[in-house]
Amino acid sequence: MHPLACEAAAAVRMARCVGREDELEKWLFSNQRDLSHARLWEAAFRLSGVEYSEGVYRSAIAEIQQDLK
Repeated sequence: MHPLACEAAAAVRMARCVGREDELEKWLFSNQRDLSHARLWEAAFRLSGVEYSEGVYRSAIAEIQQDLK
């Protein structure tokens, strides 16, 4: 599993709220080798308008952790 898999999943969930998850998913699969926290959130903003928000991010992570259980 990629070290940023949960963070990337959270970004995709956040992009889904604005109907732009497809673009971000494509970018993630194409850029997973060079993925970093900074690159992830820059791409999320550029491709879907999603900005990193600690509160929204924590909520998305909680959902992902629940799904994993």
